[in-house]
Amino acid sequence: MHKIEEATPGDAPRIAEVLTRSIRDLCAADHHDDPGLVTRWTANKTRENVLEWIMDPALAVLVSRDDGDIAAVGMIRGDTILLNYVAPGRRFTGHSKALLGAMEEHIRSAGYPSGRLESTVTAHRFYTVHGWYDIGPPTGCGGLTCQPMAKDVGEEKAHGEV
Repeated sequence: MHKIEEATPGDAPRIAEVLTRSIRDLCAADHHDDPGLVTRWTANKTRENVLEWIMDPALAVLVSRDDGDIAAVGMIRGDTILLNYVAPGRRFTGHSKALLGAMEEHIRSAGYPSGRLESTVTAHRFYTVHGWYDIGPPTGCGGLTCQPMAKDVGEEKAHGEV
């Protein structure tokens, strides 16, 4: 079962762990097992920073829970998805899809007609399958390649799908 809800301050340590493990274990297509790049990418994924994100009213930090455990983490500011990571053991179980749908609904509910994000190489196919499209050439971001993407979220889709 995928229970999507806002993160609480007590979730910060587990969220930091999910983010770090997801990057380290699932994003090799981006970091190419370069320890320095992994260290730079995960440097701000500390429980202290996560707690600041959770407490920041300009951000929405969402989690997908499975039997109480955090299976996926997402973060939004305005119309932009900033984070969308899944715990390695929960990949391909629907948590990322459910979380993405909830983040799209959050963007729509805030009155934005479209959402934006910068996809990693690892996540690009996932976003494309879910209706996101490239909006320019890939860019460099912190030693990674990021693909700017967008999706029209302004109207609810047929049958309640997002």
